[in-house]
Amino acid sequence: MENLEKFKYIIGKYYGYPDCCIKSFDLNKKKLKHNAFFGSGFVPCSDCFSKDISQLICNINLNRLCSIPFNLNSKISIYSIISDLENNFHIPKEYKDILINGLKNQL
Repeated sequence: MENLEKFKYIIGKYYGYPDCCIKSFDLNKKKLKHNAFFGSGFVPCSDCFSKDISQLICNINLNRLCSIPFNLNSKISIYSIISDLENNFHIPKEYKDILINGLKNQL
């Protein structure tokens, strides 16, 4: 897995997104306009797109490593994510390094 793909996978897991959505992220991000998740950072795959939104959000939060809960109205800054990562002891250092470096490259 190349670095960008590894980063996308790890960030998806960090946020609690389903594997199917992480794997299809690039294919589905163009279809995201005019849907409940637009602007949230989460891009549902075609199967998850048809699921109940509140149940999907509940599942994301159950699987989330990020200490900031997911909801459709919150916008999380990259700085708050980096701070959360640096203080989160449940994430392996290798993953932290990939996430922090990838996020800092977006600044």
